[in-house]
Amino acid sequence: FYSITFGIKQPYKVLVDGTFVTQAVNNRINVKEQLPKILNNCRCTPMVTNCMLEEVNSLGPRGRGAAFVMKSYYRVKCG
Repeated sequence: FYSITFGIKQPYKVLVDGTFVTQAVNNRINVKEQLPKILNNCRCTPMVTNCMLEEVNSLGPRGRGAAFVMKSYYRVKCG
């Protein structure tokens, strides 16, 4: 639908936020592995912004796991 209507092509670039990644880590969900399954086996790239990474780092020990995971994702500029 989206490829025909809006011209969006694979690999899809999916922006994930700190809360999403934190909950995924807490529930032991591998976002890179599960995201394509959610999107109907499409190729996709999880992305984060530097601002999101700073936000998770500001959580201290609670956000350490999410920050570690988010550093492996493709990073884009804030704004």
